[in-house]
Amino acid sequence: MGLDRQNLRDQLIEYTRAADLTVDLVSHRAGNDAWNTSSGICRLHSKVRVLLIAQDPIDDQIAVLIDALRLHGQSWIDDHYLPPAIRACLEN
Repeated sequence: MGLDRQNLRDQLIEYTRAADLTVDLVSHRAGNDAWNTSSGICRLHSKVRVLLIAQDPIDDQIAVLIDALRLHGQSWIDDHYLPPAIRACLEN
C-alpha cells in the first residue's frame, strides 16, 4: 500500500533530518507577494538547509526533499534501512 502525499512528505522530512540536513517549514506570509519564494535547498555556513514553503504544493515539497537526500544524504541512505515506498521515491 502506498503512502498518502502528506504522510510521504512527513516521512521524508524525518529521514532528511536524520541524514543531518536541516529542514525548515516556513510560511510565506500574506503581504510579501513581492518576494518570489519557493521551496529549495541552500547552504548556509557550510550546513545544508532545506527550506519548505508551506504554501507550495506538497508534490513540490516532496521533490525538494528527494533532491536533498539524493544530493546530500546518499551515504546516509546507503547505510540505513528505508521502507520500500520511501526507497522507491529516491530511486525513481
